[in-house]
Amino acid sequence: MVDVAVLIPTRNRAASLVKALASVAAQTRPPDHVVVVSDCDAVHEDETVEVTREVAGQFPTIECIRNRRTKNLSGAVNTGLVRLIELGLFPESTFVALLDDDDEWEPGYLQTCLDAAESGCHDLVVTGLIRHESEDDPGTLLSIPNALSTHDFFVGNPHIQGSNLFVRFSTLLLAGGFDESLDSTTDRDVCIRLLDLGTVKIGFVRAHLVHHWALSTQERL
Repeated sequence: MVDVAVLIPTRNRAASLVKALASVAAQTRPPDHVVVVSDCDAVHEDETVEVTREVAGQFPTIECIRNRRTKNLSGAVNTGLVRLIELGLFPESTFVALLDDDDEWEPGYLQTCLDAAESGCHDLVVTGLIRHESEDDPGTLLSIPNALSTHDFFVGNPHIQGSNLFVRFSTLLLAGGFDESLDSTTDRDVCIRLLDLGTVKIGFVRAHLVHHWALSTQERL
């Protein structure tokens, strides 16, 4: 049996978190575990907990925990990974799906990624991003790579980031999780280290299933 765990790091964006969680609740293949990791300041902490509590009935299991590590995105993600270990999930048979608190998935995202992973024995599955630059922007379909190397991340943008990172838990642990010393380019860094393992099998899905909201008015996590 394969588990799917969703990690959502969040900071002071309860309204966006509501939309992100709604897209997770709408998945045709529900996640087995959802962990919201709050990196919020004291003013916004209660509303983030309340948002999670209000949707609890829509998930098999969901919890909101505090970031217990470095106060940044990487610290929040790593706190979530530690929590998955505490829950007793078996890393080799668990896939982790990351979702930024201001992004959303199409309903078939988790099922499509899991099908691709299982059919091809893949450790990492990549789907396409739809980039929105304003609230009324219908979105631009970003290119989906046919292959990946570390070179792609050093000199270009293969359009892989947190919200379309679907990876085997054991593989992510072998790569060392997220680097908490970095305040930016954290997704590129972890992808480079995943590829540096030399054993990661990657599946590419020719479908755009992730909405990335790159709003200039929104503060980044």
